[in-house]
Amino acid sequence: MCICGGHALRHFLFDVPYRALVWDEKIWGRTLKDWSGWLSSFGDESVLYTISVVLGIVLLTAAISLIHPDFPKWKKRVLLFASFILFGITVLESKEQFFRIGQFMEGSIQWTLPFLLAYYSPFREKFLFALKLAVSLTFVGHGLYAFGIYPIPGHFLDMVLALFPLDEPQAILFLKVAGVLDFLVAVLIFIPGKWAKYALMYATVWGFLTALARLAVTIELGSEGEGLLWGLTQTVYRLGHGLVPLFLYHNLKKKRR
Repeated sequence: MCICGGHALRHFLFDVPYRALVWDEKIWGRTLKDWSGWLSSFGDESVLYTISVVLGIVLLTAAISLIHPDFPKWKKRVLLFASFILFGITVLESKEQFFRIGQFMEGSIQWTLPFLLAYYSPFREKFLFALKLAVSLTFVGHGLYAFGIYPIPGHFLDMVLALFPLDEPQAILFLKVAGVLDFLVAVLIFIPGKWAKYALMYATVWGFLTALARLAVTIELGSEGEGLLWGLTQTVYRLGHGLVPLFLYHNLKKKRR
């Protein structure tokens, strides 16, 4: 619910990278005869905002539908459409990052969860394995940035520096250690027994921390109004990065009883 709801809020209030697709002359300039006409029709900011609002309504509907545990056909279709929207956002964000596979992997939980909820029972082995795979890919994607295999994002450093009494070299070392732990989590959650348990415990804590850090940094930096709302939006749709490992952890505990 928080993933679809947070992304719905993002669609209503902030920029979503649809212009990365709509304004790409390399894609449309070769296939359309009237490139300038395309831009005037679909590249206008008001048109992009209308598209964003319509897709945001779909995401909000998906979020609200999850309040009730039943899954009629219409609900499955809405969740599938929501999954498709989130998949598209993940691809476009990867496009903005030169199609780095790590950027795509980091969004795995975001776009897979609505699809899995629509078509699989939450306690079936296929569902649980797919969730583990999504968590693993998400943590690998995060680790590729944190460890420095890709350039460390500025906002990663900003969050560490704002929340901990560290200087920049120490913050970079902190992120590298976090990156190593991300890679370990990605492997250990598939190993039965205590290793999976500890890995999921860490993934739960780290997932919630990285989500809440978005809001904490905006508060720490004294952001108000739109800035604070942006931090809240980012926090809400990233809460799934902690909730999904938490669900897997509780399911693992239940099996061991």
